Amino acid sequence: MKYRSTIVYLAAVLLLGGLYFWVIHLEKEEQAREKEAKVLFNLDADELELITLERQHGTGSLVIERTGDETGGNLWTITAPVTTGADDFSVNEIARLLPSLKYERIVEEDPSDPASFGLDPPALTVSWKAEDLRGSLLIGERNPIDRRAYYAATGDKSRVFLLGSGDTEVLDKDLYELRDKGLFTITSDRVTRFVLERPSGTWSFIKSGETMWALEGEPEITLDPEQISAAVRRLTWEEAASFEEEQADNLEPYGLEQPSLRILLSDGEFHEELLLGDPVAVEEEEPRRYARIASRPHVMTVRETLLERHLPSSLEEILASAHPETLFGHSKFPIQK
Repeated sequence: MKYRSTIVYLAAVLLLGGLYFWVIHLEKEEQAREKEAKVLFNLDADELELITLERQHGTGSLVIERTGDETGGNLWTITAPVTTGADDFSVNEIARLLPSLKYERIVEEDPSDPASFGLDPPALTVSWKAEDLRGSLLIGERNPIDRRAYYAATGDKSRVFLLGSGDTEVLDKDLYELRDKGLFTITSDRVTRFVLERPSGTWSFIKSGETMWALEGEPEITLDPEQISAAVRRLTWEEAASFEEEQADNLEPYGLEQPSLRILLSDGEFHEELLLGDPVAVEEEEPRRYARIASRPHVMTVRETLLERHLPSSLEEILASAHPETLFGHSKFPIQK
């Protein structure tokens, strides 16, 4: 009798345990279905071909097109309102978010007054194209009660839902944030010639081997390789602080017709030249200077710290880092441009 009771007890435990795990399984399936139902778009990030951002109080659509692949070069290109390279990292944040974008909760299924949510017209419209699929997201006002969410809707449905502020921040990027802001396209490891041209003189540096730098025309003068390499690295990492004019036909207002500094980087076959002009007359900001890459039409600004901290200002400063023995016997230092 005792043995039979034990069997019954064990069977009951197994039954209850199985029932518990089955309920948990069903709950997880339901949660997964709810989570999947909240996904706004059915698309693959790798299939995205075009992303458009349009603001209610903007100057027009910001259009980004996929023009490359992961093997090299820019993956994305901005084609409106200007044609320029895109910052792939910033655009990819949007491209990766769209396929997994979820709403937090439905506010109204069929709103009678979309304008009350800031959706007629919306503050921001994000549209996309992926092969034969198209979609759009309308973002309106911030929820006055839950400040961590915005009212939103998709272009093909009338329902209004809440979109998290974190997702909204990823999508709500302007032209400056999404464009390629790099001054040079050539990377520091490829640079073999570095030229500085100031009113006081022109100094040209030639790289030999992996790390050694010398004054052009004076190969026996051994310079501190880290001083020159650090300057080259900083130049290739530096970004524009702002873009002032996209198609600058008159460079005189910027002091760029006769620039105060020319910087040339070359890999032996390809070269780029940065022109530095007048200081920007803006108070209470980090000092900036007008600049332009000679082969590009736009005028931008760069931070003054680039000149003050990272570029040598005189031949004496350059030679101060040279090995003393290599300077012995030199009374002048002919520099080739």
